Amino acid sequence: LFDAKPWISRIGAPRPASEKAISTPFESKLCIEIHPLALSIGRGKHYAPGAMTDSSVPHFHNDIGVARIRIGVSAFQCMGASPPHDHPHVFLDMGAKDEIVCPYCSTVYVRDAGLAADQSDPPGCRATSKP
Repeated sequence: LFDAKPWISRIGAPRPASEKAISTPFESKLCIEIHPLALSIGRGKHYAPGAMTDSSVPHFHNDIGVARIRIGVSAFQCMGASPPHDHPHVFLDMGAKDEIVCPYCSTVYVRDAGLAADQSDPPGCRATSKP
């Protein structure tokens, strides 16, 4: 018989809901743990480009494309790359662990007690509001 939609094919059984891509805001809330401090960031504010560091939570980026960045804080926001190439700014909290992986860009952040809150290794990965 003639297949009405030859470009659509099914291979194997449908995937369970736990393996499907996040497609709705509700589903994304289920997959990302929201820290109470992150809920207060930017509430009621509209940020201009370059103003993302006006909050008390440091932002880090990986413009140079390294696999690991050592930082001096355990709670921060990853923005991937500098705007306009940034991904959604995601709040990450290492808690008692020494490292965490960004779910968007897969950068591994490692806490280093020898670094100040505004430092990173390699240098220059902390986002600032000034160029």
